[in-house]
Amino acid sequence: MPMLQTLGLVEKIIDSPTKYTALPMNEAITILLNRQLNEISEIKVKTRELFHNRKKNYAKIASFQDNPQFVLIPSKEVLINRLRKAIENTQTSIDVATSCKRFKLACYSLSDVLEKAWLRAVKGRVVVENTEESSSEIVKASWKSPHAEIRYISTIPKTVMVLYDKKEVFIYVEPKADLKDSPALWSNNPSLLAMAEDCFETVWKTAKK
Repeated sequence: MPMLQTLGLVEKIIDSPTKYTALPMNEAITILLNRQLNEISEIKVKTRELFHNRKKNYAKIASFQDNPQFVLIPSKEVLINRLRKAIENTQTSIDVATSCKRFKLACYSLSDVLEKAWLRAVKGRVVVENTEESSSEIVKASWKSPHAEIRYISTIPKTVMVLYDKKEVFIYVEPKADLKDSPALWSNNPSLLAMAEDCFETVWKTAKK
């Protein structure tokens, strides 16, 4: 009875003993229907607010994605896939400073997209340490002249990185790790791109043909 009273379906008569009087059926049904309609209206309002906020959040995310950013790409397959997509989107240049072992694995893993890049007349430059692996058949088959060129230094570059079209850069966290064993910092931040480009050009100019 207290629950029915809370719902407004009965009236409590102050008497001894306490008595209750039920509302007429048509009044009770009207109350319940109106209450249900009010709840539905509130749900509609909340739903509209939810969609409105969702659109605003999507707009913020889209705006963030258009701005310079920094992303730590995990190692292994995820990194290889990101490198593959970057090469597929490249139109003018690929500049690489890396270890010879990592470069050889990259040529093996990405040979198909590199071949398509050379057909688009993309220019490739790589700086590696001078070892026998740098002249392996895999490297010769994938890093092809006249579009691609190799220069040599005495040790592994202190900064292992790859620049695509001078618009995005991958900088490896662990320079001496294998291709798949190190995460990489990806960025299209103009300041970081300028610093990476200056670093590469300095190493390129001092490296031997």
